[in-house]
Amino acid sequence: MTMARLRSLTLVILTIAFVFAIGASWTPSLWPFTLFSGVVLCLTSVWLVKRSQGVWKEPLPAALLIPLAIAGLGIAQLAAGATQSPWETRRVTLEWITHAAVALLAYLVAMDKRMRRRALRILVIGSGALAVLGTAQNYTAPGRVFWIFYSGYRDFVFGPFVYHTKLAVLAELAIPAALWLAAHERRRGLLYLSCAAALAGSVVAAASRGGMALILPEIVVTGPLAVRARFGRIEWRWMIAGAAMLAAAAAIFGIGAAGERLASDPARDIRLPILDSLPAMARTYWLFGCGTGAWSKVYPHFATFDVRLFINQAHCDWLQWLIEGGIALPVLSGLVVVVTLRACRREWWPAGVAVVLLHGAFDYPTQQTPALVSLLLAIWGAAVALPPRSVFRMADAEQMQDGPAYAIRQATARSAENLANLLSGNGLDNHL
Repeated sequence: MTMARLRSLTLVILTIAFVFAIGASWTPSLWPFTLFSGVVLCLTSVWLVKRSQGVWKEPLPAALLIPLAIAGLGIAQLAAGATQSPWETRRVTLEWITHAAVALLAYLVAMDKRMRRRALRILVIGSGALAVLGTAQNYTAPGRVFWIFYSGYRDFVFGPFVYHTKLAVLAELAIPAALWLAAHERRRGLLYLSCAAALAGSVVAAASRGGMALILPEIVVTGPLAVRARFGRIEWRWMIAGAAMLAAAAAIFGIGAAGERLASDPARDIRLPILDSLPAMARTYWLFGCGTGAWSKVYPHFATFDVRLFINQAHCDWLQWLIEGGIALPVLSGLVVVVTLRACRREWWPAGVAVVLLHGAFDYPTQQTPALVSLLLAIWGAAVALPPRSVFRMADAEQMQDGPAYAIRQATARSAENLANLLSGNGLDNHL
């Protein structure tokens, strides 16, 4: 099997696996992600066998070791008996092994420019379609998942997402890619812009305050970049048209719930008393951690209030990482952000990865739904595969031209130069 066919097959299998894993993320059962993990690890094994056979010998970048190091942190805690919940630490460690494998597969696929572009199209169109279907399902069958399964919730269920933050994560990941594709693929530009508008509108309909607070500046930053990449300058009429499209999407998808949630009293938010306990937990576990995945087991010893509810997350991923994995875990997560920002200097479609991790400063976007974390790491792995900046500049300069027209101009210029050399005698001298 050639490398091109192997990359194409890998992309197809990963797409099917992600559709299944994200589509089943509403259930608290472990089997959907376990099945996803098995598919990913088998596919990774195929690539490693191909490497041992010498089919591909390119050195892998050191950045791909970051998610594997997070898995190694859990293994070290288990070996040292430093976890307060061995079962949870084993589960999270296996998840991070899967995330590392997904990042590797995404890197290998995205090394080919055409496959990388195809993967972005699948991400954007699939996410946009899910946003439209999920919003329609929320209004027509509240509490149901895809009009079929009962989720256990009365309302605000959008597709497979029973918590609005998870829908916001998908939107934060896909919107920069949608705007980037709209700037670089003119024939499908309207389709990609519609996907971005649908994703933003669905987050407004879901009343995710954190999602709205981050998606707005995300669009404000990447929108002008898209306009400039497409037209070579800032075209205000297109900026205004884009803003109007977003406003129309928000109005169509519904702004009533968002208005009510924004008007609610933040002092009554249950997150604030939870955050009161985090400094004491961090002082206790900042060095080695209490064990990845073990935060909810440790929290009751530090709780300062009781509302007769199970507090499952810290509502601040970065502090939860510090408490669970010690100082090493937020440092490794910070390295993921650094690699992402460096990749954005070449192509800015991976910016959503950094936005999601920023969202983790005041919510838990990377907890409970490992399939979305794998999607984040897939986008990150594809960003690692971007060529060096000098090579990117040459390729992007050619891509930004008008295709056949640019090729004709180049051929005409070369012909004119050859004719001038021939008339001046330089061509004859070179052949004698």
